[in-house]
Amino acid sequence: MKRKLYIASILAGAIAIGCASTKNKNATPSSTGMSSSESMAHQFPVEGVPPYANEEKSGNGPLEYKATEDGRVFLADTTDNVVLFSGKLAKDQTFALDPEARRATIDGKYVFTREIYPSHSHKLYFTAE
Repeated sequence: MKRKLYIASILAGAIAIGCASTKNKNATPSSTGMSSSESMAHQFPVEGVPPYANEEKSGNGPLEYKATEDGRVFLADTTDNVVLFSGKLAKDQTFALDPEARRATIDGKYVFTREIYPSHSHKLYFTAE
């Protein structure tokens, strides 16, 4: 009798584990509490942005970030999944993106020459150095 109970409990555990892993595998972003864009960003990080970098700002319009410590800022075009700019940012310096004007600045000084598409979504990441 004990042997049957032991086997039954092993089978029940295996079924429960199998159901849990199937549930997680088929989970949608809304069922996990993440938005679709958060889920995509988590699954497919922008190449060139360190995984430990903090996402500071995101959107389709102007973005601005003032550093609270010395570090590195990364500007990513999340529509094309590419890093447009990365550079050092000292404490209290401000990085600003104006997609309509097609420019990025640090404390008002123009910092890069790559094409910026106003219709694309962008993210600013920062990591302390």
